[in-house]
Amino acid sequence: MKLFKFLTLLVIVTTITSAEAGKKLIHSPYRTHGFDGIRLVRGNRNLIDAIVAADVDAVAVLIALDANVNEQDDDGNTPLHAAVELGNENIVRMLIAGHANINAQDNDGNAPLHVAVELENEDIVRMLIDNGANINARDNDGNAPLHAAVELSNEAIVRMLIDNGANINAQDICGNTPLNVAAAVFNNIRIIQILIDHHADINAPNNAGLTPLHTSLMDVSNATSLLLINRGANVNTRDFNHYTPLHVAAVTTKIEVATALITAGAYVNARSAYNETPLTGANFTLNRLGELFLAESQAMIALLTDHGAVL
Repeated sequence: MKLFKFLTLLVIVTTITSAEAGKKLIHSPYRTHGFDGIRLVRGNRNLIDAIVAADVDAVAVLIALDANVNEQDDDGNTPLHAAVELGNENIVRMLIAGHANINAQDNDGNAPLHVAVELENEDIVRMLIDNGANINARDNDGNAPLHAAVELSNEAIVRMLIDNGANINAQDICGNTPLNVAAAVFNNIRIIQILIDHHADINAPNNAGLTPLHTSLMDVSNATSLLLINRGANVNTRDFNHYTPLHVAAVTTKIEVATALITAGAYVNARSAYNETPLTGANFTLNRLGELFLAESQAMIALLTDHGAVL
């Protein structure tokens, strides 16, 4: 009886695909031991193994015979996650056609679109979007695909996501928008321009009250900060400790940025929650790090005092 079931299975296989595919399944490493009919092809491990081996014919047979295309492994990964991670466009297309859940999330909350973006696979990103992927899906940290694309400075994918309706002001669990993330990436000028041009909130604070301008001052380059100032960022915004961007520029001895901030109307005597002014920060750097930043600290102190700064 078992042999009869197996022969029946081969008839189904050869009808759906080809005699060659049927023969391939007989010798395939993806079938289980024994000849118990449809059970031969329904184990998800078989489908995952076929995907990992990039065996398109075996995947086609397994899908045609109702392998569970949405079964998840211990990490929550589906066959579609596996195909996307391996960058196999043909198998991704087959799984979608076989009704794979395009928005399934693994245990970390990653949908296949998150995976495709993180691997910077533009073709698969496009395929997933065109087939209804949730462009604003969030992982367990609140990251949308746009957060990842921005952090990777991938202009093509950033544009693709925005053009297809990505929420440009989506916040992760720390309150960071894509612009907050972009401002923290070294010299990420083009991405920041794209986000602002598409109406990103230039003054959006994260959960610590840090705006993109605050965050940009951690970059060794001044370009991002200057761009944000020129595009109208609030130069007097305060974080939760009431530090303004000028406080940060002063303690990091960013003369060019401090000059731009003051020119744009920054309060030189703004006080933090600890009663510190920007001049307090500049003096701190001189006293603690003077050997490394002597000239820069002195120049910052001179700049601030020339504009009426006090301790």
